Amino acid sequence: GLHYIGGGIGASDSDKHHKRSPSRKLLDYITDEKIEWKKMDDVYDLAISGNEEYRFCAGWTNLKKELKASFPEEAAAID
Repeated sequence: GLHYIGGGIGASDSDKHHKRSPSRKLLDYITDEKIEWKKMDDVYDLAISGNEEYRFCAGWTNLKKELKASFPEEAAAID
């Protein structure tokens, strides 16, 4: 099975933009469109290092917001 595919490839079929992406077209072709796509939770992963937790969020805006909260001194580089 597939765990996670980024870039909106697995977005809902109602999102026509992602359904037309080259990667999505390829996956649909080689699987004969038999993959059942499901939207993941907004926070799809969590990394823990020592006492620190880093949340990985769906969507660039949300991910950048989380990264800036964790690494405020790197805000310019994150943008």
